[in-house]
Amino acid sequence: MNNYKSISFTFLIIIAFTFFACDDKEVSPRKYVDESLTINDYLSKKEEFSTFYNLLKNDSEINDLLNDVNASITLLLLSNDNINPSILSQLNDTEKKRIIYNHIIPGRLEQSDLEGPIQTNSGLILNISSNGSIDIPIDDNKRDINILTYEVFRTNENGIIHEVNGVLEIGQVEFSTYNVYDIIANSSQHRTFYSLIKRYPELAGILQAGNRKTIFAPNENAFDKLKLALGIEDLTLINPEILREILAFHIHNNQSLTANSFDEATPLSTIQGENITFNLSGNIASGGTNTNVKFTGNPTLTNNGIVHEIESVLIPPSIFEAISSSLGTLAQPIVTLAEFSFIKKAIAKSDGFANNREGVIHILDLLSKSEESMTLFLPNNEVFHNGQIDIDDYSSEQWYGLIGNHLILNQRIESDNLTPGNHYFTFVGGIITVIPSGDLDSNGIIGAEAKIIQAEHYDGNNGVLHTISGVLKPAEI
Repeated sequence: MNNYKSISFTFLIIIAFTFFACDDKEVSPRKYVDESLTINDYLSKKEEFSTFYNLLKNDSEINDLLNDVNASITLLLLSNDNINPSILSQLNDTEKKRIIYNHIIPGRLEQSDLEGPIQTNSGLILNISSNGSIDIPIDDNKRDINILTYEVFRTNENGIIHEVNGVLEIGQVEFSTYNVYDIIANSSQHRTFYSLIKRYPELAGILQAGNRKTIFAPNENAFDKLKLALGIEDLTLINPEILREILAFHIHNNQSLTANSFDEATPLSTIQGENITFNLSGNIASGGTNTNVKFTGNPTLTNNGIVHEIESVLIPPSIFEAISSSLGTLAQPIVTLAEFSFIKKAIAKSDGFANNREGVIHILDLLSKSEESMTLFLPNNEVFHNGQIDIDDYSSEQWYGLIGNHLILNQRIESDNLTPGNHYFTFVGGIITVIPSGDLDSNGIIGAEAKIIQAEHYDGNNGVLHTISGVLKPAEI
């Protein structure tokens, strides 16, 4: 029942109990009465209402209405203390008009009339109780909105003003005086998102900064789905560089955009560097395997941006390509887990050797082959740190040979089969021997190069990974 034209054409629905005696109401004293002025005359002289007044007078239809002595309206007015101008500046004209008309009731309603279901000029139904509290029946997010003062101002013809303490808005936008970081920090649906964001001070700082931003905040269910997909219980186990990229992909640091701004033709930039895209329905298309990521709940408009709750964690396209091709294989823990971030960098350097040799396969490509059956003995970051081994210590060819000497092809060797005396030929032609102590030798010199510190650390569909305490150098390195 939206009507943005003359109030005289708007049908008023009022179901109210009207009494000559109103002892049950807590009536605040009337602030100002002047039957000769219009609402516009009054508001133009009242600095304490300037924020909402500026919103009203910038709409030409409303401005005419406030000056029309023949108009008959009731205005539910907000003081400067109860509305933030920085929030209003983020709304488009349609959103501003909707809010204005949510605060205008056709007809001249005095205090005794404001009880029961009342319809505003936008068609919004307000349930107003005898003590002045206002409930919006179709809004699931209950807020504490009340009439602070009845009949702040009234004229014989032009209308009446009552002061309220909150914005009358449903569904599309929730309003907050906090910043986006505060909203996420205090939301039960964003505990995981907040705990991950605060691990990166630069990201937390961006969310707290004053410039406008749009945040796509995955809820708890979204992160549960990500854990299930990666086969991990703790997301802090993810490589911190990858995790930062994923989190940054949820932040547009330029403007505050409501969902009706999203369309298929307009990608949205992120601080991660890649764009979020949308489908014909206005839902997010660049979420990974899910190309129809939906918005859940109501977005919250804050003093520095807007927070949209979403049902899936968004994976940047470049990262999704690497992760999706490795899922379930021996490449997955190397690609995704923090404890193997050093070996991931070493493998990246070894790519330089593979790139320059025809027929030489990249190591991650080999480990991603789902049809293979392999065994990988892998040292974690701590091993390289304790051994004071740096990426620059070896050439790309040497790294290729060193990493390849930890890989056994065509055999899935479980820990029960790692018995003393067994020999295994590596991908690059070396030999790994299980010595009597059960430890591993790789160079033929007496003594072990590594112990197995976590057998079957990762059991993939193309092999098994054992974490070891040393580096299995072939004899020539």
